[in-house]
This record gives sequence, C-alpha cells and structure tokens, in this order.
Amino acid sequence: MKNLLLISLLLPLASYGQVSYDFESGDLSGWVFNYPGRWSVDNDLPLSGIGSLHHIFDNNVAGIDVAAIDISTIRPDLDTVSWQFCLRYGYDPSSSNNWGIYLSSDSEVASMIPGGNASGFIIGVNLSGYDDTLRIWRSSSGNLVKVVTTGINWQNDIGPLKTCLFRISRSPDGVWSVAVGVDGDLPVPAGEGFDNSWFNTGWFGIYYRYTSTCDRLLWFDDLLIGGMFVEDTIPPSVIDARFISTTSIELELDEIPSPGSLSPANFMINGENIVPCSVTGDGSTKVYLCFDTPLYNKTGYLLLVKWLCDKHGNCSEDIGVDVLLSIPEWGDIVVSEFLPDPEPPVHLPPCEYIEILNRSGFPFNLDAVKLVVGTRQIGLPFYELPPGAFLVLTGDDCDWSDFPGINMLKIDGFPSIANGGAGVFLADTSGSALHGVEYNAGWSNDILKSDGGWSWEMVDTDYPFHTHENWRFSTSAEGGTPGIINSQRSSNPDNAAP
Repeated sequence: MKNLLLISLLLPLASYGQVSYDFESGDLSGWVFNYPGRWSVDNDLPLSGIGSLHHIFDNNVAGIDVAAIDISTIRPDLDTVSWQFCLRYGYDPSSSNNWGIYLSSDSEVASMIPGGNASGFIIGVNLSGYDDTLRIWRSSSGNLVKVVTTGINWQNDIGPLKTCLFRISRSPDGVWSVAVGVDGDLPVPAGEGFDNSWFNTGWFGIYYRYTSTCDRLLWFDDLLIGGMFVEDTIPPSVIDARFISTTSIELELDEIPSPGSLSPANFMINGENIVPCSVTGDGSTKVYLCFDTPLYNKTGYLLLVKWLCDKHGNCSEDIGVDVLLSIPEWGDIVVSEFLPDPEPPVHLPPCEYIEILNRSGFPFNLDAVKLVVGTRQIGLPFYELPPGAFLVLTGDDCDWSDFPGINMLKIDGFPSIANGGAGVFLADTSGSALHGVEYNAGWSNDILKSDGGWSWEMVDTDYPFHTHENWRFSTSAEGGTPGIINSQRSSNPDNAAP
C-alpha cells in the first residue's frame, strides 16, 4: 500500500513528508508501466511480508520494462531527499541483462531507459559498460555521467540470491551518499559523490533490461522516499524556445504539460493564421511544433500559446514567446584560423585547433553545423555562438589551463588535421557548405614555421572565399591567436573576377 505522511511547516504549501509503498495489499494504484501486465505484486519469493513487486512477464524475446510513480511534488532544492528500498536481481548482470532505479526522472516511462530522452539520476549496474559496479549516474537527455562509484561489484559481492537494502540521500547542495545492506544486515556506507545539477522532478521508476531467458528475475519492495513536498499550484511556463529548423520549434517548459495542451490549434505564430501542423511531446518537459511551410530565416517571431496546463490542472493563458529563426547560411560562420601541426610548440599547448568566427549579426546554435576535416565529419554540440564571436574547437584531452578566457569548445573525437594538407570545412546539417579551406602545407616557403608550432590565420575575414593568398602563418609570439583577432589581420580584398 501507499502512505503519504505530511508534517506541515509554517510555509502553507510546503511539508516534510514520506512516500511509502510496501505492496502488502497488492494495490498498484498510482503506478504506471510502459507495457501493462508485466509487473505484479505476488508471493513468489517475496523480499518481505507476503508480497513484493515482481516482474512476471514471460517474454519470448529480449525486452525492457519500466514501472514508475509520480513524485513531482518533492523539492530537492529545499531539503535533503532520501530513498530506501529493497531489491533482488536473480541473474549475473551484463550489458544485455541489467537493472536501474530512476531516483528521479523528468520524463515518463517511455523515456526512462538509458539512452532515452529522460534526464535525472539512476542507481544501477551496467547501464554503461559491463564491469558490474554499482553506480549512480546522471542522465542528461540520455547521456550518462558517473556521479557515485561504489566499491560493490554486483556479481562478486551480491550475486543472484541475495536481497539488498539501499539507503540513498542527496543534500540540497548536491552531496550524494549510498549505503547498502545485504540479507538483513544494516546498510553500511558504499560510496559518495557530488553533483548539484537537478532536473524537473517528475517520476521515480524501475528499469529492467533482459534477454528472453532472463525475464521474471527482478523483485522490488519497501519503498520510502522522504523530503520536502510542495503542493503544485503553479501553472507551467515556457523557459526556452528555439527553432531547430525552418519548419520546427522546440519548446522547453518548466514542467511536463498535460496531453490536452498539445493541440495545434492552441499555438499560433505572430497572431496570424500560421498554425503548426503537429504538436508533440516526448513525455518530458520538451514540446515540438512542426509547420508545413518554411518560415523566413533571420527573422524574429512571436509565438502565442492560448493555454497551457500541467497534470495537476494548473493552467496558464495567453502566453507570448519571442523566437528568433537564425540558421547559418553561406559565409555566416567561417574557419578563421587553424593549427594542423602543433609540435614543436611555440608557447601554445601542443594541441590541434580550429578557430571559427560568426561574421553575421545573428546568434547561431552550433548543433546546426557539421565540422568536416578530410574524410571525417562530426556534428557540433549545442552551443550558442554570438554575433562577431570567435570560438576555438579542439580535442577534449587538451590542457588549455594556462590560457584562461579563451572561448573554447572541447570535442570528443576531434578530427585530426593532416600536416601536409587537408580540407577543413563547415557545413549545415543537410551537408551544404558554409565555408571551408583546402589547406596545403606548400602555401608558404617559411622553412622555420613550416616545421610546426605555428597556426594559419585568415588575413581578411571580410573576404573569406579569397584564394590561399588570404592565409598566412601567425606572427604572434605565442605561435597563434586562438579566440582573438588574428595577428595577420589586414585588408586583403578579393579583386579577382569570378
């Protein structure tokens, strides 16, 4: 059964409280499932009492099943949140057979899988990798980052027969602690970590991945979640809106909207008859609007939302949101400097880098841009590049600590630039070129600088499509000018006839 005990404070809508499920009554009211009928309360080897929540579905193929409850009124920013529960997993974990407990998730059950759209915190085994270590991960739209790594190897220290009692806490400033007890022993500290990020607290959930022969081997019981609970009386609001193409807008809300709010007739551009052809949500705080006809680039629009409600019935009306459609075009963002051969270094770190410049009067999100070097191409991550700003792209393993203040984006898998020459290009997501240069080491006969350590700088960024004569070795004493105006900057107009 579920109990919610509240101890009121002076704050009229805030209370210390505890959510409790012991499953003794067999009642699963309030629980939701990605596939109904795959979980039940039964007396097959219960963890305590006469019944436990148990995965019961005999699947003839591999599967992922999730069970979840709403915890959207808990406030981790106001007080420490604690979780306690029992769990038994009847198989040795692997990359194909594992489990995870979503301590919090901003998305509903369909997204509560590693690699899904959910953001939150998960404790489990082998959600990433397969070393069988018990960990807490932070999930940011499905991307996993380790927060707590315990000293527990699940296969060696726990195994398929033992019942574990978990006690987990998170302080308001982001200190996490994990304690684990085995087969009736009191929990003992198993690990600590720090992560003060937090996402919209929507759900607590149980994730179970299994192969066809390893279903029905997860039991769960005696859930207690304690902390500060605040009754939700505030309607949802839009905290961010951006075009992700000329025909689609992504909205970020401060809480999950009700399905009834997502009617196309509820949204309108500029107060005119520009209504989206579809409005979809993914179970999280994100909403996507799609339009039949492309809108004008480099233009500001006013998005009107007639009403917006949350799942508790709180509604906002007549919301207006300014949205700028700004997608880079030919010549808006250019390669303005690059260092293909960083060794021997002059004074800069021995790291390859590519500097780009936003020549336009509009900000651009770089997730609409691809970097192409030679035969390799990578999509750039979300990053807003302001008008007139430089940005240095480099590898995530490079140490630039001696050069603070450089506007820099470190990229996992940064493509190497061949010393002898290579194409270095920027393109949009459709593959159309924005700018680029076919670099050749034979551009200069400066033997000293050709040996390495000196960057190539664009002379005149007003003529970015000029010939190789618009590129020269840096004259900076550092060996280059990453993130600032080039040392070779001067007027060098392209007077050649097309």
